[in-house]
Amino acid sequence: MENKFEEQKKLATIIKGIHQSLRETSDDIGDEKAWENHLKDREKLNLYANSMRTLSESHWKEKIKSKEDRIEWIIESCNEYFTQTIIEEHRNKEMKILEKLKLEGYEIKIDEQNLLKIGEKLKVVDVGSSGNFFKKNDRFEILPLDIAPASDEVLYCDFLSVSISNKLSKDAKMIHSIPTNYFDVVIFCLLLEYLPSSNMRIKCCENAYEILKTEGILCLITPDSNFQHTNAQQIKNWKWTLANIGFKRIKLEKLMNLTCMIFRKSLSKEITKRWVDLKKEPKMEFKMDIPQDRKKKTQEHVQTDVRNYKFDIDIMNELPFE
Repeated sequence: MENKFEEQKKLATIIKGIHQSLRETSDDIGDEKAWENHLKDREKLNLYANSMRTLSESHWKEKIKSKEDRIEWIIESCNEYFTQTIIEEHRNKEMKILEKLKLEGYEIKIDEQNLLKIGEKLKVVDVGSSGNFFKKNDRFEILPLDIAPASDEVLYCDFLSVSISNKLSKDAKMIHSIPTNYFDVVIFCLLLEYLPSSNMRIKCCENAYEILKTEGILCLITPDSNFQHTNAQQIKNWKWTLANIGFKRIKLEKLMNLTCMIFRKSLSKEITKRWVDLKKEPKMEFKMDIPQDRKKKTQEHVQTDVRNYKFDIDIMNELPFE
């Protein structure tokens, strides 16, 4: 058991080390160049993907209760939201806000043809999918994407730079373009912490907004191994920043080591911008920072050599992000 625990710590160290290295390189040479170099380092990308997949498949399914499992939480939240009653409840609230905006002089027209229609299947894109963990869900028509696919079912895609156009273009291994207003659900599960800067995280969320249907949802899960409310200011600022983009947060729940959120693409950006103006606080900025952004560089570099570590771990105590 002790040996497995040591293996667990090594895998967690790999993941933390790759995150740290990417952030430090970004500080030295800039976000775009650091990310470009990172995408070229296939050995490190595969090391990261295999580490995450091993930890996820071997630990989370075995050790975490179903109600605390991130995959089950997303599925349950989607099933909860995509019912006619719930959709209409949110829609009616936003329609009332639109009426107030019209009285204030705004000219906003909503095309009823663009209102969400619930089908038997939900078009879902899972960004940073690695091992395609939602493949067994019958309701999801899943498109799993990753910069280092750990499964043949997952397509290569750099979501930061992917072309967003009027059609879905792909081959057997990669995505070439993603259509606007196409998906019911976009999933960012432990994705944004991978990115080395606030600007990149915001860019990902802006792309999610573009490819979501009106009234579609962004499922956003972020690590939080601290006590409840410790990262409250960060989560509050994320809510405000995403409202600037056009998202309204409709669900927030704290699970073990995770903060889980659902954001709805509102009928109009003017709806969320109204909230932004009403709720602006002195400390709020258009940023998506994480605690690691505030950590100073360290002279200690974490070992991430693929040759030194094995992938036969079957337990893990907590999420490997600090």
